[in-house]
Amino acid sequence: MKQALFPISADPLTYGHLNVIEKALTLCDDSLIIVLLDNYYKKSSLPLPKRLALTKKAIDYHFTTADTPHFAMNRSSQPLVKKIELVSWDGFLHDFMIERNIFTVIRGLRTTQDLSYERTIYSGYETQLKPLGLKPNVIYIMCDRTYQDISSSLVKKLALRGGTLTSLVPLPIKQSLEQTLRHQYKLIVTGSMGSGKSTLIPKLIANLKKANIEAHHIDMDSIVATLYEMIAQGEKPMLNQQLATYFSLKTPFSKQDIRKIIFAPNRPNPKKDLQFLQQTLAPYIHSAYKQIIATQQGLLLIEAPQVIEYDLLKESNGFVLNVHCSETERKKRLLQTRDLSKTELANREALTLSAKERLGLLKKSLSALNHGHLFSYDNSTPHAFTELSNLAKTIISKLNLKAISTERL
Repeated sequence: MKQALFPISADPLTYGHLNVIEKALTLCDDSLIIVLLDNYYKKSSLPLPKRLALTKKAIDYHFTTADTPHFAMNRSSQPLVKKIELVSWDGFLHDFMIERNIFTVIRGLRTTQDLSYERTIYSGYETQLKPLGLKPNVIYIMCDRTYQDISSSLVKKLALRGGTLTSLVPLPIKQSLEQTLRHQYKLIVTGSMGSGKSTLIPKLIANLKKANIEAHHIDMDSIVATLYEMIAQGEKPMLNQQLATYFSLKTPFSKQDIRKIIFAPNRPNPKKDLQFLQQTLAPYIHSAYKQIIATQQGLLLIEAPQVIEYDLLKESNGFVLNVHCSETERKKRLLQTRDLSKTELANREALTLSAKERLGLLKKSLSALNHGHLFSYDNSTPHAFTELSNLAKTIISKLNLKAISTERL
């Protein structure tokens, strides 16, 4: 077929829509015209012009990002995206059909139960076109099983309640929903041990507040520490049992007990131990983190040393501040502030990413993610007012933080 229309409200666009678009592109010789319409039975979260701009951004992102997890088409088929024409129409679809002289319409189905509703839609097209001697040709495309439970309504409900959206919508949509519905902007703050993240963040928050920006410090290490306290008090029996069995520990045990085992000089495979620990704790950390940010508005500065290890880049939509300092200063700080000998420090550092490795992996991961921004701050010397002020201004600009001034929260 030469051309077809794909009418959607895209409020918001989901991976389900994109799955149907991918399939429809293979059927069109010339172009697939995606028509954004208002659903008059539901209140839209964004006006039509803004929805159009966001949908265009999301489609461009989806078809040009190597790290997109839901790209069903072969990468060699990327030129098919050039067939897409995206327009908005403030009116009835049958009028648009007449305007463009295109009467083939693509409709996406999630389940066969959608067919009864689709029959009503088809009848609507037919009653308007038949008196003019015209007939609609509707092609139904079933989305893959992976996407059958995804709907725009579900996505908005989850977004309002702070649910996880990364498997449901592309990152530009996720970021927009968080900002529009929850007034949340996210920035991961990472760096090696001793780089001074914890001392930098309060000073950065003070600079942001001078610009009338609300900001909050979310410390992932504190979440982990609280989790260990709960384990020691018997509040997480299943997790307690998992860790006790793996590390051959008697309950109750502490965080230090596990660290002594992992970082012991003669431990045969400490990297495997650390990986097990991270994977086991991850769901509990994620749950606690979600509860903490549930009522927060503004910029969330998420201090997370293990951003790569816990795969947190998508959580912040690719916005990361990498704090670094000279190795001499960093090790000096560690020996002064941590209760560690030089040997213990060396054992711990052998199992963690170096500053160079961390930066390399961040750049590689963000390049694949194709979204966000990597900020950098040299924290070797005491925080100069001008440097911190410039950092705050850059963050405000890149994340477009004007919308979260304290008067509006």
